[in-house]
Amino acid sequence: MAMEQSRQEEEAAVASTSFWANTMLILSIVAVLGLAVLGSLLARGVVRSANLLIDRVEEMAGGAGDLTARVAIDSKDELGRLAAGINALIGKIHAVVSKVRESSLQVLSAASQIAATARQQEATVQGLNSSTTEIAAAVREISATGKEFVRHHARGQRSGRAGLVTGDLWPGAAGEHGADHAAANRFYGQTFA
Repeated sequence: MAMEQSRQEEEAAVASTSFWANTMLILSIVAVLGLAVLGSLLARGVVRSANLLIDRVEEMAGGAGDLTARVAIDSKDELGRLAAGINALIGKIHAVVSKVRESSLQVLSAASQIAATARQQEATVQGLNSSTTEIAAAVREISATGKEFVRHHARGQRSGRAGLVTGDLWPGAAGEHGADHAAANRFYGQTFA
């Protein structure tokens, strides 16, 4: 009997140990699966956030990025802080690009004004050129008239000396203008003598 009781106790202990071993095995498998699911969810969140950051940075590096768009990560972990830093960087770049754009527009406006002033100055120079040409033509005409005047009066002077004696430098001048002609002949005769 004592053996039988000892065997029964031994079987009960083995059964109890087996039960607890199986329970521990099942709990361990459930725990591992639970941790795997949690790890997968956590990794998916990290990978998704990292991919958002990578996509945004690559978009900016490609030069076709929208500088008003921001990375939408609201977590407080390291990736959230990294996203906040990238958003701040994008904001500063956007401010610089806006200032450069405004400066470019101002330079373009100034260049347009300079071009307009240059066109006005060109028109003024052309007007001055035209005026100078007209003045030169007038000077040539005055010079030619002066030469003609001198030639005409030089002839008159030669005949004036002879006419001074008679008082008539213009033969055939008669009437009321004859005396005027004689006075002019005397004046020019004295001036050019």
